[in-house]
Amino acid sequence: MSVPDSDFLNAIKKDLGEQFILNDGNLNKKLLSFYIYNDDNILQKLNKITFDIVVKEIIKRAEENEDKELVIIDAPLLFESGLNKVCDYTISLIAPRELKIKRICKRDNISENDAIKRLDVQQTDSYYREKSDFIIENNEDTDIKKEFEDILLKINLM
Repeated sequence: MSVPDSDFLNAIKKDLGEQFILNDGNLNKKLLSFYIYNDDNILQKLNKITFDIVVKEIIKRAEENEDKELVIIDAPLLFESGLNKVCDYTISLIAPRELKIKRICKRDNISENDAIKRLDVQQTDSYYREKSDFIIENNEDTDIKKEFEDILLKINLM
């Protein structure tokens, strides 16, 4: 989706500005990350681009695999984009806030304050608890694969 000259990157360049595209045509993720966590207008525009282009592509790929017993969509904005409407089941991973902050800092090599800003623009855990069919409590010692397999057993897909 974010390969040079893709519809997605062309829309970013058109709707958000050329500064978000590097000289080699790739997305300037660092700059975009800064803006989406500090400028709600940029975040809303990016979500619209994502929902318009990426959601269509996800649905297309899922339809191409209709003969498969299981198609998994990993989408942080599943509910906000409306993609949950094409899902038979939804599973959300939820972790304690302090652990999320620690993981974001490590993954993105950012400060705790920047990690908190990122979390503050996201939905709360209660939002996902209300909307999801299944929840995996993603603590430091969680065996996510086992938890996922247990859910598949519950819905008779294993």
